[in-house]
Amino acid sequence: IYVITCGIEGCACGQKDDTCERGFFSLFLQAIYGIDFAARNSIPYHIDFGNIRYCYSDSRQDDANWWNYYFRQPVALRPPYLRTVVNRFHELYPIPIWDRSHFRKMNRHVRQLVFREDVAKHIDAAREELTGRNALGVHVRRTDHPDSVLPVELRDYYRIVDKLIGRHEILFLS
Repeated sequence: IYVITCGIEGCACGQKDDTCERGFFSLFLQAIYGIDFAARNSIPYHIDFGNIRYCYSDSRQDDANWWNYYFRQPVALRPPYLRTVVNRFHELYPIPIWDRSHFRKMNRHVRQLVFREDVAKHIDAAREELTGRNALGVHVRRTDHPDSVLPVELRDYYRIVDKLIGRHEILFLS
C-alpha cells in the first residue's frame, strides 16, 4: 500500500516540530498527486494525514487522520497489514502546473474520491440552498504558497464584493 502523507523529510513547509501549517488545498493537491503516482504504478493507496498535527486536525474527532473526516479510503490500514511504503517528498509535492491537460488528468483522480455519507449530505444541503439563487462566490486565499501566488489584500476583496454584492441575493464565502 502506498501511504500518502506529509511531515516527511525534505518537505518544503520546513516543519520543525510535530505540526504542519500548509493549507487544505496544498495538502489536497499532494493527495491527488499521490493518487496519480499510485495509479501510474498500479498500487493501492491510503492517505494518512494523521501522523502529525495539521491546521485541519481536530482532537474532538476519534481519528487523528483529518482526511478520514471528509473522504472514504480506498484501502484500510488495519490488520492484516499489507506491506506499506510511505511516499517520498519528490514523488508528490504539489508543484503548481497551470496547464489544461494537467488539470484534466488530475481531475480524473478528484472525481474518484468518495465523500463520507454525512459530509456528502452536508454538501448536498448547501448545494440545494444555493441552486437557483443568484450567488456571488468568493474564495479567499490567505495561507500557503505566498511566494508563488501573492496573497490578495483583504481590502481588495472588500472593494470587489462591495461593487458586486448588489447584483446578487446571497454571498458564498470560502
